[in-house]
Amino acid sequence: MEEEKRVNEEIGKEKCIKETNKPTGDDECVPGGSRQPVVEPKKPPPFQFHKVLGQGSFGKVLLASTKDTGQFVAIKVIMKDKVEDKAIQKEKRILQMARGSPFLCHGLTSFKTQKYASLVMEYISGGSLQSYMTGKKCLSMEETRFISANLVCGIQYLHSGGILHRDLKPANVLFDAKGYVKIADFGLAVENVFTDKTIKGLAGTLKYMAPEILSGKEYGQSADWWSFGVILYHMLTGKTPFNTKISKMEYIKELLNTDPRYPTWLCSDPTDLLNKILDKDTHARGVAGRNIRQHPFYKDINWEDLERGKVSCPFLTLLVSAQIISIYKLRRDYTE
Repeated sequence: MEEEKRVNEEIGKEKCIKETNKPTGDDECVPGGSRQPVVEPKKPPPFQFHKVLGQGSFGKVLLASTKDTGQFVAIKVIMKDKVEDKAIQKEKRILQMARGSPFLCHGLTSFKTQKYASLVMEYISGGSLQSYMTGKKCLSMEETRFISANLVCGIQYLHSGGILHRDLKPANVLFDAKGYVKIADFGLAVENVFTDKTIKGLAGTLKYMAPEILSGKEYGQSADWWSFGVILYHMLTGKTPFNTKISKMEYIKELLNTDPRYPTWLCSDPTDLLNKILDKDTHARGVAGRNIRQHPFYKDINWEDLERGKVSCPFLTLLVSAQIISIYKLRRDYTE
């Protein structure tokens, strides 16, 4: 708790530059666009920080609560001297855009101090897919179908807005109170990457990165579908498509020069979907991603009902039990 206490003290001592979460003009959606902040001296942000939820090179995500209502939120605290302001503004724009989809983590507001930029997001209490899979050999077909269908909705919403996530992995797949999936962490995301546009640049988590990224080629939306395919493979088999117990260079060589192998016990529909979504032909993969809702693997999914939140999560009981324990501990530790 010492680190959270230090952050509380530092933010509390600084001037708070509040930023509204509502767009005020066209510049809100243009890279580099900004508004004039309102500086309110000696007024600390209305949050109490509690514990670290995640940490990276340039900042951390903290669990916090509002001082007036006690509502829990997640706050990404970024060191301003480590990250360019345009990158922070980009992530803020994407978090605001994400509010249009129930399958994405929503931004709530933001504020700045002299040292930190803070993005306030909804706190998603159900844990991550990574945590959910821990200790499990693999997930059931029903679990996999529901989770991956949620991911499809989230990815397609991002892509429809020209957003390439670039870091899809189980740790960034979170469960809400209904067991629905929310894609989180847009720190590596890129804007204005629509269907036929490509970019270059190394970004992501190694075992979820598409071969075209690792080979230094241009890439587009199909790179996210590769990451989706790796997650799908992992859920279905309990493993990733390529051997990760080798050196980084050996792994990249294997990824670029071999094709995934599928267990003989895996049914034909998921195997066919994986073959299409883990295709090294980026065009074919992109087409498969755009048409994925029509694949036989999802024949029992009512996409309209899913997007309206009317489909019951098949493993909600397990998630609810974990959430009750988690929320009880939070209330006990931080509100008593």
